[in-house]
Amino acid sequence: MGNIIAMLYMGSRVYLSLRNPAYNFFIRNGISVNIFEKEFGKYGVTRPDKETVENNRKRLDRIFNKDKVLMDLKNLIVILTTS
Repeated sequence: MGNIIAMLYMGSRVYLSLRNPAYNFFIRNGISVNIFEKEFGKYGVTRPDKETVENNRKRLDRIFNKDKVLMDLKNLIVILTTS
């Protein structure tokens, strides 16, 4: 997952299978990824447009910023220690 996030942030076109759970995660969060089975033949190794790249970066920043990650970790610790 880390490599996928890094490639999206750097502006690459990322292809995932519809069967990959990561595909659903990105789509649910409004991050543009391509369907390997349907779109690789159409787009190949081209880069997405600048608007798509910027949208992906903004959404990734919202999900994985330092404060959000710390909050998620604290919540996980609470769940694990109160069970």
